[in-house]
Amino acid sequence: MSMELFVLFAAGSAPDLQAWKAALAERNAPVSIIEEVDLSTHSGFLPMRLEDKDTGLYFLIEDFDELAVSIPALKEVSMEDPVVYSLSFGGHMDEGAVAFYSAFALTAELGGIAFETQSGEFMSGDKLFEAAKQLHQLAAQQ
Repeated sequence: MSMELFVLFAAGSAPDLQAWKAALAERNAPVSIIEEVDLSTHSGFLPMRLEDKDTGLYFLIEDFDELAVSIPALKEVSMEDPVVYSLSFGGHMDEGAVAFYSAFALTAELGGIAFETQSGEFMSGDKLFEAAKQLHQLAAQQ
């Protein structure tokens, strides 16, 4: 089962990899990005580490207008030329934890807006952090 989180940024404010790393560090997330990539062109698996475990998520930049056609709730977003970071993961709890910790840091530190596709809801920083902690605990039990 694959899940996906979108983090939306206003045009010109989508962070680069260094800003994402800094946001994770600022929020004391137990996550690090372990490969240098150019987010503006990267599409695919992004290796990360959850504490001392190698894991990752699938990253790509989605087209907002195309997404808004299939996900009408996104039309509620009021921002100019949104840039959409897609953070997706399979059924592994550690992948889910890094995705939710990442979305938490990207929203809390860099002004992103998070949307969880399975529930069809926008998520606050508190909800993202709680989901990340729960997935992290489940990953530790595996």
